[in-house]
Amino acid sequence: MSDVFISWGSPDAEVVIPLSKRLKDTGYNVFEYRRDMAVGNDIQDRVKAEIKSASLAIVCLSDKTAQREWIITEVAWLDDQRKTGSLKAILPIKVGTLDEDTIPMLLRGTSILPYNPSQPEDAEATIERLLDEVARNMGFRSPIVTPAALFAMTAAQFEELAPNLAGAKALLCQHLGMQAASPELALGLKSRYGGSVEAFAPFTSDKALVETIYSAVKELNGHRLAKGEAPIHIRWVHNDFASADQGVRKNARDRWRSSSSILIIDSLSTEHDDIRRKLDDVPDLAGTSAVIWVPPYTQRTAELESKILEATQFPLRLSDFFGDWTRREHRGGVVPWRAFDIGTETGLWNWFYKMCHELAEPQPLISNIEAMTRNFKPPSFNPRDLRGR
Repeated sequence: MSDVFISWGSPDAEVVIPLSKRLKDTGYNVFEYRRDMAVGNDIQDRVKAEIKSASLAIVCLSDKTAQREWIITEVAWLDDQRKTGSLKAILPIKVGTLDEDTIPMLLRGTSILPYNPSQPEDAEATIERLLDEVARNMGFRSPIVTPAALFAMTAAQFEELAPNLAGAKALLCQHLGMQAASPELALGLKSRYGGSVEAFAPFTSDKALVETIYSAVKELNGHRLAKGEAPIHIRWVHNDFASADQGVRKNARDRWRSSSSILIIDSLSTEHDDIRRKLDDVPDLAGTSAVIWVPPYTQRTAELESKILEATQFPLRLSDFFGDWTRREHRGGVVPWRAFDIGTETGLWNWFYKMCHELAEPQPLISNIEAMTRNFKPPSFNPRDLRGR
């Protein structure tokens, strides 16, 4: 049975299905016709049963769907369950143009959240408010919001950069010990990039990096919700930093500084001028809780500290941050998580799962380099050890 019931019409599927997925990625059980209705089910009985089990209902409305008979019928069932059963709230969401006269009578006068995925900063704000409502109505604390910023090129930006990959002085070639980048290497790297930052897919599968992150967070939240703990919500802010709206930019910067924030950087993308300029907009880089430095070539990653240090000198704002992984003094003894050598989707999934778990708990954080070397500590010498001998 579902935690969240979503009422929607098929003309709005392009908007509603991704919204439903974001809820599922947070760890909630969401009822969705397209996937959850088995062949042979009595649809009416199944829908009523799901409404009866749900803690919260979401009604997605647009001019195309708001006056459909099935939507109006479901709203009536929802309203009845809210009055007599365990349904705690009905939350209408505007998913397209919506005239006041088309809103079902039982929902008129109710605050309606706008959801427009073509405006990323607004869409993320709606999802965050939605998750807060879901958590509150299910008896959990509000989600632990963790700002994350992904810096990666688009396919068009890669095309601009590609000619430089053939040069003997290209950083990519230098760090891989190659004289020049072969056409095969450039072709393989091109497949990592798409039409947007969120399409970045650094590994051999076609799955975007953000989807791997959602998968890890969903698994973690499943355990957290089962224990009655607040879920974790990844709040993407990389678009907000460059928003034309000054209020959106300020909110993103304030959020970044006040929360455990995660910076994800495609190392190859830092060779592009536009990406370096965007990195300059990230506030308080030294206070970032975790950094993922995605390697440029997944079959041969930078594992030696000297090579890592060389690679991080180019974007100057990052050099100090990456160069101090042995420093213990940070935020009162808390050492940030840093990942330099994640070369597979599975590695990213495991790393992100563990990192989010520790960010949500009052525990010390460690870098993955420290984790790998903690059992092989070199001998140390301190002159004070000789006193009294």
